[in-house]
Amino acid sequence: MRQSIILMQFTIFFGLTICALIGCKREQPDNNSREKDIIQNQSLTKQEIINIAKREVEDNFSGTTELSVYYDVNNIECAKLFKESDPNLFQNDFQAILFYKKQFIPTPMGEVWICVDKKTGVVLRLYGYWKPK
Repeated sequence: MRQSIILMQFTIFFGLTICALIGCKREQPDNNSREKDIIQNQSLTKQEIINIAKREVEDNFSGTTELSVYYDVNNIECAKLFKESDPNLFQNDFQAILFYKKQFIPTPMGEVWICVDKKTGVVLRLYGYWKPK
């Protein structure tokens, strides 16, 4: 009995020593956790989609610091504007986001639509008129 206790203590001590010498590897959160979510067929959140669209606008256009954001639920407004001219877009599971000037005055240089795939975050389409960078 005493030998098995000593053996167990030695095993624990030996394991902790090895762990301390070479470093214990804890399972770290994967940087590609979004890929795991995609594999599990989960959609991006509303805020994630807006952030992706916002980055796309900021990367491609200047003067976009004070824009309002419209999250087009069920893509109703987007469909009114683009379904006839771009029917292939509507075969995807996407979310349309509209960016417009806070003092919205309909002009050809005043709005941008971004269509983001709900699962992958890929920007499928960018429609609108704005001053390019």
